[in-house]
This record gives sequence, structure tokens and C-alpha cells, in this order.
Amino acid sequence: MIWLERNREEYRASKRKIDLLEQLGEEMATNGIYGLTINSIRSQISRLKHGVQAKAEGGKCASKDVNAYYDRLLDVLFDDNERAEMRERAREHEGGRPLLSTRGNLENRQARTTRSKAPRELQTIKTESEVTDESEAEDQGTAARPLSAANFQRLAPVDPILDTMEIRRRYELLSARQGLQSQGVDPETIESFVPLNLTGIAPNIKQFEDKQERGATLQNCKMERSIVSPVRRVALELAPEDLQAEFTSYGITVGDANARLAALHDKYDDEYDTAVVEYEAALHKLEMQKTKQAYQDALSTAVALEREALEREPKSATIVHEIETNVAPKRLAVRGISQLACCALLRAMRHNTNVISLDLSNNALTDVIGVAIGNMLTGNKKLQVLDLGFNHLTNASLQSIGEALRANTVLTSLVLNSNPVFQLPKELPTNGSGSAGSSDSMQSGSPSKLPPHLAAAFAHVVPFTDAIVANNSLTCLNLFNTGIAHEVGRSLAHALAKNTSLITVEISGNTLNQADLSSIASSLEKNQALFFKAEEKSAQLMEEMKEQAHQVQVEKEKEAKRIADAEWHDGNARKRAEIREAEEWERARRTAEAEVQHLLTMEAENKKYLERLEAEKKPAKGKGKK
Repeated sequence: MIWLERNREEYRASKRKIDLLEQLGEEMATNGIYGLTINSIRSQISRLKHGVQAKAEGGKCASKDVNAYYDRLLDVLFDDNERAEMRERAREHEGGRPLLSTRGNLENRQARTTRSKAPRELQTIKTESEVTDESEAEDQGTAARPLSAANFQRLAPVDPILDTMEIRRRYELLSARQGLQSQGVDPETIESFVPLNLTGIAPNIKQFEDKQERGATLQNCKMERSIVSPVRRVALELAPEDLQAEFTSYGITVGDANARLAALHDKYDDEYDTAVVEYEAALHKLEMQKTKQAYQDALSTAVALEREALEREPKSATIVHEIETNVAPKRLAVRGISQLACCALLRAMRHNTNVISLDLSNNALTDVIGVAIGNMLTGNKKLQVLDLGFNHLTNASLQSIGEALRANTVLTSLVLNSNPVFQLPKELPTNGSGSAGSSDSMQSGSPSKLPPHLAAAFAHVVPFTDAIVANNSLTCLNLFNTGIAHEVGRSLAHALAKNTSLITVEISGNTLNQADLSSIASSLEKNQALFFKAEEKSAQLMEEMKEQAHQVQVEKEKEAKRIADAEWHDGNARKRAEIREAEEWERARRTAEAEVQHLLTMEAENKKYLERLEAEKKPAKGKGKK
């Protein structure tokens, strides 16, 4: 609306409106509105124009906002003369006279109106070229197309207004289907993996898909618009003055005319080669960006679909949560799980570290989970046993499983029984040369020389047989009733002849040649002999290690006893030394006390002696005085 008001005069006066519409599309893309083509923008403006015209000619809308919106657009989309003509037709319509269209009579318009009232399922969808032609004729016409009130009712949307979340859900669903289709996935697989579950409000699917495809095309065109294909320049096509200017610009001033012309050609060739390299690099970068975006869109869509499936299956959601938090049982068996919920479970198993055995048998699983199985086996570093028996897996899943087995180093047992994973087409060529070619090609285990009706199916089997050769951890393989015929049996026999780890292979319930059976049995006997020899050697090494460990333990015990004895003797010696030291201290103390006592006694005796002498001196002095 704002753009039309800003460019009303230029839009009405222009006879070639495609440039203006391209400008409008770029502005909308800049504002974050993607997925619109020129034709869709032109069709939308045409529908607005028809609605405004019908309103001006006497039509009524139930919504006041729509009436105000149409009144505002009337001055934008029509000039004064056109508005006068519409008012005249409105007065004629009020007088009861029929309105005749400039594009046909009243009967034709009534027929179109009747056709618009047909059931929604029987309506014909116009192609993009038809919409373009009609919109061009309507935009470039000199007279506005008169519409009656009945025609105005026909302009109402065919489908009810969708909720925003519903539109987004359907957009993601259809985008995911287009991404899988562009990657070469067959329609049945797309339908089973991404079903069109459009219950309730059902829009026109074909129109919706065409709109998304046109939107993707417009985005790709914008991305590629900046990449210009290089053009080889030819010096002989230049005018003399331009040629002289080129000589000057490239600094070619030496030599005659032919030499300078050859030098200029060399310059042009170098520039062209450089431009070609840059162009190819830019195209490669653009292709990588497209691939990355497609992968991210497909991944986000797949994750969203898996979450929706888990919301519908609480039991499966609980199991997936336990796997993600590493609290699931070590030996986990799952039953009654859907395809998408199983994909979510396998996605959670990529980083699980406690489940060592996973049983997904008897769940009617199809090739939808084939890629998820391969991704899980590639990322998981703990799972040892995987049971996929009694499902509906075909040879399309073998490629992902085989590529994963080449990188997996922990899986020891794989169960594929009662799955037609090795089933090949039953039609065989009638000429003898075709059968001979099949036999010769099987001798080498290569599908390149197979008849065309077998080569495509056998191409899925080759990665699995190659993985059997490369894998060194797998010891048990259950292929009971998997549709193995003579061709696949021979290839499997060649693969097992080069394998060194498989010791148990269940292949009953299949059709194999006696020679292939003998070869497989011989290979298994060889592997079993190697296994038993390795087991014997391992047991011998275990005994030797136990003996060495026992000797080491005895030596440790002896050393510990020696150390204990030494410590005991050292302790006793310390105790005896302490006792002797204490006794010596005691004797020294007693000796010192005796000496001290002796000194005290002598001092007391000396004191008494002095006192006695003093007493004796006093009487002697008294006698002398007398």
C-alpha cells in the first residue's frame, strides 16, 4: 500500500511495469519478505485492483476496514476517467441494467462465476504463464474491467484464513519435501517420511507448492545475479581507435601491428582464464551455500517432525529422554515405535554411553530410518549388539549401514533377519549374453558389468559387502531370510573370504549356490580357526600373565615381609636403646643424688664441727680472764 501510494503516477503511466515490480520485490526482500515472484506480485495487485473496482461499482464488503482500505486504493490504482466510468456503471447497476464486461458478455462471466462455485477439489489451477498473460492484459488495458456484485463475491479467497502457526508448519513441511525431492529421494520414501498430513483446513496444495518453488527460484536468482559469466574478448572485433586505446592501456607499444595484436590476444586470454577460474569458484561457493542451506533446512524440519512424533508417543519420548541422559537399561528392547520416533531414538543413541544392546525388531520399520541407523552407528562408541530383525528394510538401507560399519569399531553383532535387504529384481534378461555377463561380474564382486535391471539395486549392496571386508569388530551376522540370491550370494562369499573377524553368519532361508555356500563355510572355518587360535593364545597369555602376576605377588609379599621384619627389628632396637638410655639416665640421676646427699652430709658434719670448736673456744677464754 505504501509503495503504491509512493509510485502511483509512475505505476499508472508505465506501459512496462516489470521494472517497477522488480523494484517492489527487492524492497520486500530487503524488509524480510521472501518467496515472492514478479507474477505473484502482479497477480496480487490485480486482485486488489479487481476488488477496488467491484467496490466502486456497487459491491459491498462485510468488513468496514476492507471498505476503507478499498476506498483508499481507489485513488491510487485508477485515474479520474476510470473512476468516472466506474461511477457511471455503479449508477447503471443501481438502475437494474446488466453490466457487460469488456472481456466478454454477461453469459461468459456468469459461466465463470458458476465455475468458481464448483467444489474446491474440482477447481482448475492456472499455470504461471496463464496468470502472467492475464495480468499483463489487465495491467495494460485502457479500460478497467467492470465487475458485478456476483463477481465480487467470486473474488473472495477460496480457502479460509489459516492460522500463522499452521501456515508456518505447512511451509516447513512442503520445503522439506522439496528438499528431499531435489536430492533424488523416491516419492514413496518422501511420502512415508514427510507425509502431507493436512487435515482440518486444507489449502490448495499445488498452488502452495508452486508458490514455494517460485519463492526459492527468486532467492536463487538474487544470489546468482551477482555472478556474471565471463566473456572472451576478441581484439579483431574492436574499432581501430578502441584497439589503439587497448594497446595503450595494456602497455603494448613495441612491435608491428600483428605482434601487438597477438600480445593483446594473450592478455585477453589470460584475463579470460582468470575470470573462468573465479567464476567457477564463485559457482562452487554458491552451490555449497545452497547445499548447506538445504541440509540445515532439512535437518531442522526432520528434528521438528521427530519432536512432534514424540509428543504423540509419550512412551517413546520417555525412552529417548533416558537415552539422552544415559540412564536407559544397558540392554534396551523397544516395541511399538513409529518411524519418526525411531529416528529420534537413533539420533539420541549417537552420543549414548551406557546402552550396549539395542533391540528394534518387530516394529515394521522401513528405509525411512536407514540413514538414521548409519548415523547412529558412525557416532556411537558403546553399542555392541544391534537387532533390526523382522522389519521392512530393503537394500536402500544397506548403503548407510555399510558406510557406518566401515568406521564402527565396537559393534560385534548385527541382526538383519527377515528383512528383504538383499532382494534384487526377479526379471532376468532372456539372452544368454546377459546371464553370462552377470556371472562374470559376480566373480569380481563388482556391479559395473551387471545388467541394468540389477545394477541399480546391487549398487546399494556393494557398500555393505565392502564394509564386511574392512570391518574387524563384527563377529556375528544374522542374514536369515534376507532375500539373498545367487548374485548377492557370490558377492557375499567374496567379501567373507577377505574378512578375518566374522565367525558366525546365519544365511539360512536364502537361495545360494553350493559353491558359494562352500566358500562361505570355508571362510568361516578359517576365521573360526583364527578365532580359536587367538582364543587359545589369549588363554595362554592369560595364564602366563596370571603366573607372572602370582610371582610378582609372591615377591611383593616377600619384600613386604622383609620390610616388616626390618621394621620390627628396627623398632625393637629403638626400644632397647630407649630402655638403655633411660636406665643410664636413672643411674646418673641416682649417682648425682648420692653425691649431692654426700655433700649435704659433709656440709652438715662440717657445720657441727665448727659449732663444737666455737663452743670449746668460749670456756677457754673465760678461764684466762679469771
